[in-house]
Amino acid sequence: MPCLVWMAGLMLSALSVSGSEEAAGDRQLDEAWQDLATLKVSDAHAAFEKAHRTNGSQESAYGLALSLLNLQPKTNRNIERAQELLEGLAADGETDAFIINARYFLARIDQVHRTHVDPEAAIEAYRRLLEDFPDQSLAGKAVPKLASVLLIQ
Repeated sequence: MPCLVWMAGLMLSALSVSGSEEAAGDRQLDEAWQDLATLKVSDAHAAFEKAHRTNGSQESAYGLALSLLNLQPKTNRNIERAQELLEGLAADGETDAFIINARYFLARIDQVHRTHVDPEAAIEAYRRLLEDFPDQSLAGKAVPKLASVLLIQ
C-alpha cells in the first residue's frame, strides 16, 4: 500500500508541472515520466540525465532530481545533487508549479531522504511553503506531510 501512495504522489507531482509551456516543448520526456511513475527509476534517470545535458530545461532538472531521490542504491551524492537541482528550481522557477514542487521535495529531503533526517528543517520548510502559497492546491501536498512530522515530534 505505501508503494501505491508513493506512486500516486509521484505521478501527481509530475502531472502538476507537465502542463507548463516549457513541458509542452519537451514531449520526449513523457516516456521518462512514465518510467518514473512505473518505478523504472534507472531508465527514467538515464532519460532525464540525457535531456538535462541536452536542453537544461526546468522539466528535465525536476525529473532528474526526482529520479535521483529514488535511484537505488541511495547515495549521499545523489541526494545532494537532487537538492542542488531543486534549490535552483525553487529560486528560479518560471511557474508556481515548479517552485512549489521543488520546495515540497526539498522539505521531503529533510524529512526522509537524508542519512540524518532533520524534522525541524522539514517542519519549517512545509510551513513556509504553506505560508507563501496559501491559495495554491499544489502547496496543499505539504499539509499531510507537515502533520505527520508534527505527530512524530
